[in-house]
Amino acid sequence: MTDKKIVEEAERLQEKLVNIRRELHQYPELGSEMSHTISYVRERLEQLGVETEYSEESGLCGIIRGKSSSPCILLRADMDALPISEETGSSYRSKREGRMHACGHDAHTTWLLGAAELLMMHKDELQGTVKLAFQPCEEGKGSPGAKEMIKGGILENPKVDAAVAVHVSPEFSAGRYSISPGGVTTTPCIFEIKICGKGGHGAEPWKCTDPILIMNRIYMEIQSIQRTLLSPKDKSVVSVTSMHAGNAFNVIPDTGNMLGTIRTYGKRDAQILAEKIGRIAKSAAELENAKADFRYEIPIGSCINDLETAKLVEDTVVKCFGTEAVERETHLFMGGDDFSYFTEAVPSCYFFAGVRNESKNCIYPIHNCKFDLDESCLYKTSAILAQLASDYLEKNK
Repeated sequence: MTDKKIVEEAERLQEKLVNIRRELHQYPELGSEMSHTISYVRERLEQLGVETEYSEESGLCGIIRGKSSSPCILLRADMDALPISEETGSSYRSKREGRMHACGHDAHTTWLLGAAELLMMHKDELQGTVKLAFQPCEEGKGSPGAKEMIKGGILENPKVDAAVAVHVSPEFSAGRYSISPGGVTTTPCIFEIKICGKGGHGAEPWKCTDPILIMNRIYMEIQSIQRTLLSPKDKSVVSVTSMHAGNAFNVIPDTGNMLGTIRTYGKRDAQILAEKIGRIAKSAAELENAKADFRYEIPIGSCINDLETAKLVEDTVVKCFGTEAVERETHLFMGGDDFSYFTEAVPSCYFFAGVRNESKNCIYPIHNCKFDLDESCLYKTSAILAQLASDYLEKNK
């Protein structure tokens, strides 16, 4: 496979890829409830002649077998949407109320289908095997996610030697790609605080132990962590994302709940910050003779890129689209991704595809109700993934 030929072939697929992406965009599905999306993707793969394996426990995998079973590279795309009501006003906006592809997983799925078609055009030239992992559940909790796919054997038969994933980024222009060695996503930590006070009449607050007052004190103390415990070089964020107590104007409630997230580039830092928040919560509650129940969870680690694999990805981007396609500014991404399980298991690279275009109003961040992307990224990323897979197999045969 030559870079010029693969780019030309990918460009000829662009209209088809746009139609696929818009079909997926209009019918988003959440978590593990993805029957339509899985059926759609599986049908597309089988029409291309790609061998497929599927189970509810371990998700959907396409397998393209070249001249030998090894080496083997895995390309991953997550497929799930978010519980967000879309407000883009586009002709292909979501037709499912309260559900939206606000994180670009419709594009991820599309460009991997594009790569599959390109690879099938050159199947007889491939010096090994390509696995295509279409992951149902990446956003939030649910199954199967990356962990379950690995547990289900996606890295075996044949054994996977390297893994690659691409994520959209509205931080830089479509046609540019950010590839970095080392940590590229954070370790997300989820925390919850429940305050148990003493409710009563809103007209008699002195007779109550007000959980709302306590939560506000906790909130302000958590904000101070940003100033007193974290340095910008720590690349950490702490955010309170939900505070709830009561449901009547004249009643001070018994209890209140707070939710939040910690984002760090390592589990140890996440644990240190979580334990600090727990002490803040308990101290604030004790001051008012209340009780604080604190819990936290660190579900996944950071995606850590392998130096050699990241270098091969960068070389492939340059081969396909020139040095100007590589984004040189450091891209600090504070989100998490369970592709980290793949990076822990095999040498991997998780990189970013720019999707920003001011002239098309593609300027909003991911997880925003107005998020959209410049679709020129579709054929370009398909070409990069197909060329990368071919080059990896050739290099490691």
